[in-house]
Amino acid sequence: MKLQDRAAELKRKSQTSMLSIASLLFGALFLPLIAFPWLVQGSALTALTGAWWLAGILLSPILAVILGHVARARARRSAGTVAGPGLALAGLTLGYLSLALLAAAQFWLHAGMVDGGDPIASSLRVLHTACITYAISYGYYPATLAALGPGSPASAEHADLIDAELAKGTKHGYVFRYVPGPKHSRGDVIAYQIYADPTPANTSAQLHYFTGQDAIIRAENGKPADEHSPPVTWH
Repeated sequence: MKLQDRAAELKRKSQTSMLSIASLLFGALFLPLIAFPWLVQGSALTALTGAWWLAGILLSPILAVILGHVARARARRSAGTVAGPGLALAGLTLGYLSLALLAAAQFWLHAGMVDGGDPIASSLRVLHTACITYAISYGYYPATLAALGPGSPASAEHADLIDAELAKGTKHGYVFRYVPGPKHSRGDVIAYQIYADPTPANTSAQLHYFTGQDAIIRAENGKPADEHSPPVTWH
């Protein structure tokens, strides 16, 4: 009986320790996922920065927090017989920090703080956020800008994520051109690029913009921008 009790105790310890380790791993996964598009930019792996990548960014900190709380609760109930609460606390800390970063990024995107008051860059941020929301909702990126436009009820054809003017591709004297990228074997869009160029009537504008699902806004003065153009910085 003692051997059976010892085996049961070891089993409980192993299960709880795995929860703590899982919490730590999910908490540590967030920053590598954020960096992934920059690390693989220009390579064949860029196609992986689609809906699964977005889901990983959103779910990894949430799982870290949930598993961390469960692991610590089990450790408290074990009266000291279970190992791993320190790992769970580390996972919790990383999870909450990641969620705070996500919340701050969302605030900056909506407030336009990262765009230095540039209305074209702000519109590109809006489009990027809309594409992310669309991918989370439907599992793939939209095929056209119109698919992000007004709709009631919202659907994959009219997701109601941007205003009608931007959905038509013209705003602030610029033409916004959405180019869907590679497609999954099922035909789903897994990447995209957006170009913003001055309209013929907007003769005073010199900057041309480009961005993709990595959310880096690039620009050129006097010529079309692409993925090789320098990133825009605001001071």
